[in-house]
Amino acid sequence: MSREPDDVVAEERHERLMKKQAKIANKILRGRKGEITQVLLEMPHDDSDRIWEGRTWWQAPDGIDGATLVHGVPEDAEPGDFVLARINDTRDFNKYCEYIEE
Repeated sequence: MSREPDDVVAEERHERLMKKQAKIANKILRGRKGEITQVLLEMPHDDSDRIWEGRTWWQAPDGIDGATLVHGVPEDAEPGDFVLARINDTRDFNKYCEYIEE
């Protein structure tokens, strides 16, 4: 008899774990609202060339820690630029920020 759970049980456990993790992460992220932080710009977001996807110093690459979207980025921004941004909102691991002119 195998001691590993079947795929259905494993998926149910994964979903429960991710819901609990989302609650923990959202509580931590809510505490960052209003914070001004440096963001590494990675690429323009699909919706607009003035909205960029990036990450803060405390986020892992490749979206592991959710996305950071920065609104109002100057048109001459390029991938790899660092900008200051204020965290205005957080939802589901993601941060929604506003560009702050230095």
